[in-house]
Amino acid sequence: MTLNDTIKVEARGPIEILTLNRPDALNALNPEMVEALNAYLAELHQRPEVRVVILRAEGRAFCAGLDIKAARARRAGANETRWEGPFGTQSAIGNIYRKMRSIPQPIIALGHGAACGGGFSLLLASDVRYGAPSLRMNAAYIKIGLTGCDMGSSYFLPRLVGASLASELILTGRFIHADRALALGLLSDVVAEDKLLETGLALAEEPHRFQRVNLLWCRGVVQFDKVEVLGAETPGFPGRLGRLAEPIVVVDQSVARAGHGADDTRGGCGGGYRGAGDHDGGPTVGE
Repeated sequence: MTLNDTIKVEARGPIEILTLNRPDALNALNPEMVEALNAYLAELHQRPEVRVVILRAEGRAFCAGLDIKAARARRAGANETRWEGPFGTQSAIGNIYRKMRSIPQPIIALGHGAACGGGFSLLLASDVRYGAPSLRMNAAYIKIGLTGCDMGSSYFLPRLVGASLASELILTGRFIHADRALALGLLSDVVAEDKLLETGLALAEEPHRFQRVNLLWCRGVVQFDKVEVLGAETPGFPGRLGRLAEPIVVVDQSVARAGHGADDTRGGCGGGYRGAGDHDGGPTVGE
């Protein structure tokens, strides 16, 4: 399956391998790749036969971020104001990360070489990250005159590595290398580059055996913080699974403390699911 030649998709049963395929440009995000990634991810909601996605890249780098030359060339030929072009580009790339987090399929990312800016965010938006020893990542935005918080980095980084390291990376654009990323829990493991795909496939073999709804709820528990309602418009679930009888609320410890106190079971201190209308001290679903 190929949407255009900037990405490749290979099916291995219920597992799909999504490969960034601009090795001569360090897999930088040009308009064609952005369009292809958005189209592929959008279709996954309607493809229940795909249970797990592995994200990898060809060549010596995972993704060097935005292809600035290509973005400038596109804007030069477009009838846009000075601000419309950049904001349009940011919005299109940002949609990739939103779709990565909304699809029911877990994403296992395999990183090597440079993963900069938008490429770093592709790793951050994935569920599991494995890296080669060559992997080095940075939030490069501040180095090109942006805020440092673009492409979801200010959302993902504090949740993955804590506020202190997130601030260090965002404020400086410094690289974080594979060994430090592993020590801090940003990577699940560091393996030889020629073993990355084998490692990813071995992990992907496990969750694909479970029901699609189980995978979605597992992703929801991990990725949502504070209070999020998962209700009638659950994406990608036709029929009854898409119309939950009762909205479900994810509650974390900080909400429990603010609402009921740390020792009150009504606050869902275990971080489980509760019925939205259940305020009478009933048990948290899944405890």
